[in-house]
Amino acid sequence: MTAGESQVTCPLCGTCYSETEGRVCYSGCPLQRSCQLLSCPSCGYEIPAPTRITRWLTAWLKRPEGAQ
Repeated sequence: MTAGESQVTCPLCGTCYSETEGRVCYSGCPLQRSCQLLSCPSCGYEIPAPTRITRWLTAWLKRPEGAQ
C-alpha cells in the first residue's frame, strides 16, 4: 500500500484492503477499464469505490466529539 492510499473494509466479511487491491477485476467484465467497483480480495463482494465526497463525509463523521 502506498502513502495516501485509503483502506477499504468489506461490509460482508470485514477484510481490510487497499483500493489498488480492490480494483483488480476478477469477473472478466467488459467494462473493466471504466468500472468503479472494488472487489474484496477475500470474498469477492463488490462495492462502489469511495469518492472524494464520501471520504470527506466519513472523516467528518469520525471526528472527535469536541472538534469543529
